[in-house]
Amino acid sequence: MRKIFLFQFLMILFLFFSIPAAATCDCTNEAVTGIPQAECEALVEFHMASNGPYWAYKDGWRTTSWIGDWFGVTVEDGHVTRLDLNWNAMSGTLSPRLAELPYLQVLDLGKNLLGGNIPPGLGALHDLQYLDLSKNHIEGNIPPELGNLTGLLELHLSRNRLSGTIPPEIGNLINIPELNLSNNDLEGNIPPEIADLTNLQVLSLIRNELEGSIPPELGGMTSLESLSLQENQLSGSIPPELVNMTSLRVLSLGENQLTGSIPPELGSMTSLESLSLQENQLSGSI
Repeated sequence: MRKIFLFQFLMILFLFFSIPAAATCDCTNEAVTGIPQAECEALVEFHMASNGPYWAYKDGWRTTSWIGDWFGVTVEDGHVTRLDLNWNAMSGTLSPRLAELPYLQVLDLGKNLLGGNIPPGLGALHDLQYLDLSKNHIEGNIPPELGNLTGLLELHLSRNRLSGTIPPEIGNLINIPELNLSNNDLEGNIPPEIADLTNLQVLSLIRNELEGSIPPELGGMTSLESLSLQENQLSGSIPPELVNMTSLRVLSLGENQLTGSIPPELGSMTSLESLSLQENQLSGSI
């Protein structure tokens, strides 16, 4: 009998400590939280949607009132400016109410287990400079509204389950030095508007389902140092305009369905250090 009571007592303790701590944050008192009510409520909703009680690191979240004490949250001048929660065992989905953090400059949720779609409302965060959603389970389309983030300096969406086409509005992000959309399920053509990213140094679209020809407009990207398009379904010939990429060091076009001959113009690309053309349907002499 004692063993039964002991077992029941231990089970009660286990259940008690397995229950997430009750919330104590009162979003209606801005003087206590340190931020506007709408921003506080947006954080609470984000916490709930992403299974916050089971994050790896969650100190302060909804257990203390001062938002600046919540793990990964930075508050400046009475507003949330940063959410740094990468490698945090987050799951669930991205709350659309993240769009109610208008002063957000950094949103780093990479390397988690988040699913669902990218909320189109993120395109309204005009102060955003850094957006990392890479290495999650996010699916659906890339919202064209992200093209409104013209102040963005870094965008990381690789290693998800994104599908649909690459929106041409991506060409509005003129300040980003790197665009990595690799390891997704993106399809359709490469939009020529990507060539409008004149400051781009790295473009990686590897391991998708992109098709159609390589836009010759990419040849005008004179700042580009690495162009990686391998493991897609690209067809047509290699545009000789790529020779105008005077800074290019890496050109990877392997494992596609490219045809025709290798443009002899590529031989004048003196900055090129790596050229990958394997597993295509190229013909003619080298």
